[in-house]
Amino acid sequence: KWANSCDARGCANLVTPSVIAQRYKLPDQTLPEAHQAHTSNSMAVAEFQGQFWKQSDLDGFGKSCHRDVSVAKTIGDEKPSGGIESELDIEYIKAVAPEIPLTVIYNGQFSLLKWANQISSMAHPPLVHSVSYGNDEKQQTSTQYMYTCNTAFMKAGARGISILFASGDQGVCGREGCGSHFNPDFPAASPYITAVGGTDFEGDDIGPETTWSSGGGGFSDTFGIPSWQADAVAAYKQLPDANLPPQRMWNNTGRGYPDVAALGGLKNPYCVNVGGTFEGVAGTSASCPVVAGIFAKLNGLRLAKGKSPLGFLNPFIYKNPSGFQDVTSGTNSAGGENGFTAVKGWDAATGFGTPDFEALSGLVMTTKHHDAPKSAGGLGQWVQQEAEVPVHNPETSSWVRLSRASPDKMMTLTVALRIDADRRDQLERVLLEVSDPDHQRYGQHLSQEQVTELLAVPAARTADTVAYFQAAGARKVETAPNGDMLTVTMPVVSAEAALKTELHEFHHSEHAKVQIVRAGAPYYLPAKIAEHVSMVGELLQFPRLVPKKVISVGSPVKWANSCDARGCANLVTPSV
Repeated sequence: KWANSCDARGCANLVTPSVIAQRYKLPDQTLPEAHQAHTSNSMAVAEFQGQFWKQSDLDGFGKSCHRDVSVAKTIGDEKPSGGIESELDIEYIKAVAPEIPLTVIYNGQFSLLKWANQISSMAHPPLVHSVSYGNDEKQQTSTQYMYTCNTAFMKAGARGISILFASGDQGVCGREGCGSHFNPDFPAASPYITAVGGTDFEGDDIGPETTWSSGGGGFSDTFGIPSWQADAVAAYKQLPDANLPPQRMWNNTGRGYPDVAALGGLKNPYCVNVGGTFEGVAGTSASCPVVAGIFAKLNGLRLAKGKSPLGFLNPFIYKNPSGFQDVTSGTNSAGGENGFTAVKGWDAATGFGTPDFEALSGLVMTTKHHDAPKSAGGLGQWVQQEAEVPVHNPETSSWVRLSRASPDKMMTLTVALRIDADRRDQLERVLLEVSDPDHQRYGQHLSQEQVTELLAVPAARTADTVAYFQAAGARKVETAPNGDMLTVTMPVVSAEAALKTELHEFHHSEHAKVQIVRAGAPYYLPAKIAEHVSMVGELLQFPRLVPKKVISVGSPVKWANSCDARGCANLVTPSV
């Protein structure tokens, strides 16, 4: 029942920037103050696997839907064509926050560890990151891999960086489908990021929302319930209306997700310009950049008053549920018999609900800001690494092993150095303190140097590991600013000797032109070096080329197409 606020006819009946603005109570874009950005504010989207953007698509969307969707900076190799995932991310994070400079961080391969290390290593990283990619927890290479990623997420949060991930588009079932047990998502179920679920409008007009049946949500099988969530999760489980699924299907002691939600369901697709055509796109891949853009705007309010950025968001979110529009209907069963039901308060279908910018604007400005206190004045036997991770299995993998990699071929490895348990615990404690609005350290985010000092990776640990790879023939070894990650570039022949393994070329069964080098057998390190290393990335991890699915579909609705493109008819557009 809403008008098409975009010039493109294809946006008729779709969610457009003005629909998002109305539902989530964003400032009127015609007012000058809506376009005033603090010089320190920034935001980013992460893109992978050929998902890039075309300037002509962004220009067309911006002109039609009356928003500045320009990209201020690109990190990574640029690609000649646009992708529906990346252009959805860019068009809607900028539709929400056109005044804030946007960085696109692009990597050809989807590696969470590499990306997390990349942003943690930046001297001046963007303050808010939206990521619309993920997989099931059980699809990750190992538990150690997830814990290593979590450490990187904690490092980012301790520096005042907000990370938001889409919760998935398969409901409780995950990408492997529902069997006898649900499949929680990673990193959506990580305790150190903010997970964004999906909703639909309850009716045919802009108004109350209901759970999108395929929006990801549930409880982690790997990570326990974090302290900041414990009360909300306990309250949810006690509600009779929750109608919880059979206990055998989910982990009662796991971290619950999502934390919040936004429009993303099939009933209300977003109007997106891809390849010059306006069409409807749905999924939590749409929800995530919208919520990320809203928190970037909230950062701007705080920065303008000399306050710190919000950083790790969850402690703030769970102490301020009044900042969200509660969703109290629907189940994320993905069309199956079982799922989690939205109820009053937090739930494992939509979290605390969808953003209310007006309410959040007041809440983020009333939280206490505490000033930082002033200053008072022979290698041993070979040891197998990641022994729990199976090597490549041709019967189950989409990757096909080819011949041994050329000895002279250069490859890059990410070596994660071991973080002492007490230091990791301290990092988590500091993360929660600087993110908790009621704590005296709230907002005192750490500098790069302070994170390095907190982790306290022994210099000898780093030096010994660097020296080992250099002696093995590495052409270049770069140490991350925090001293906990090494990026090692070396020929295949040297890597095989250093890691006592065999490296092969692999191509994907559905993308034959895409080739990678991976280990075709277990890998090892000498005992004295193995003591220093948690894992070596890019050896046993095989990327899943198909990202979190973005669903293109249109369905009849009662609002007008606010975009000029006819392809946006019946879809969610910026005005929606």
